[in-house]
Amino acid sequence: MLGAVVVLLFIPQMKVYAAKSSRIETVDYTTIYQGKTYHKQAYVYLPENYNKNQNYNILYLTHGYSMGAITTWFVLEYDLKYFSEFVPMAGDSWTVENDGGGIAPKATAQKLAKAITKQEYKENDFSIYASVGSDDGTRFSMSPQIKSMWKLAIFNQDNLQYWLDKGGNHNMASVIKQLIHAEKQLFKER
Repeated sequence: MLGAVVVLLFIPQMKVYAAKSSRIETVDYTTIYQGKTYHKQAYVYLPENYNKNQNYNILYLTHGYSMGAITTWFVLEYDLKYFSEFVPMAGDSWTVENDGGGIAPKATAQKLAKAITKQEYKENDFSIYASVGSDDGTRFSMSPQIKSMWKLAIFNQDNLQYWLDKGGNHNMASVIKQLIHAEKQLFKER
């Protein structure tokens, strides 16, 4: 990926490789969740001829599939100041309760909306590109949550897009199709 800085978060024991002319740096950081402090690492891929005084596009990969999607919704809720684009795949928000998107979609949507507005963000300050396979069982939790979110003023068809991978299941083939679909949204001209 030329001309971009890629940051990989929440990917334990992952092997990361860079081309000879680029490099990977490890960054240590601390985060607090529900009163508990966690010490983490992120891998940062720096492109060929990286110059710290130059602006670059940045892509944050935060393991947003299945249980990782649940984490992505938490990041939207608690760390919106650090990110503006989210790609939860095959997983609903558990902020209200486990499987909250299916069991309590209205309460889940309302809690997410409240967290965003409490931080004084507006509907054009973030984008969510949610997706799931049409034959994936997690669709039955994601779809009600997304539909409930669309009923609230902070969410709309532009900042909350929902894509079904036709015939997709809860597997890597569907993940790849969902990532390709999201990539088109993340890197379009603005």
